[in-house]
Amino acid sequence: MKLLVVAQSYSSYILSNPLYVAQGLAERGHDVQFLTTQGHAAREVPYPVADDVWRSRWKFELRTVRHVGVLKDDVLCPPPFGLLDADYDFVLLQEDYPLLSQYCGLWTIRRSIPLIISTERYIP
Repeated sequence: MKLLVVAQSYSSYILSNPLYVAQGLAERGHDVQFLTTQGHAAREVPYPVADDVWRSRWKFELRTVRHVGVLKDDVLCPPPFGLLDADYDFVLLQEDYPLLSQYCGLWTIRRSIPLIISTERYIP
């Protein structure tokens, strides 16, 4: 299957849920692309990215969208449509509020591609 995982930010030093999901799916033989921005929201600590150390370990393709600024908890970026392929089997959005997720969610729905939104939150 060809899959797209979308997360607002990426850091090689903080191994997050979307990175584990992308890696696990890629290790199982899926074609996985991970789309993220080059920025960090105000609530996120911008740890240095050690791409040469970690990128060689990932079995998925990392694609980044340049960011133009940060507004509270959102990284502002242009639409990433030139980085998206048309033949995904499904798309996973990590969180629904980031602008990047909104762009990709609308793009996915218009193409009738199955969409999963993960929030990493729960109500006890």
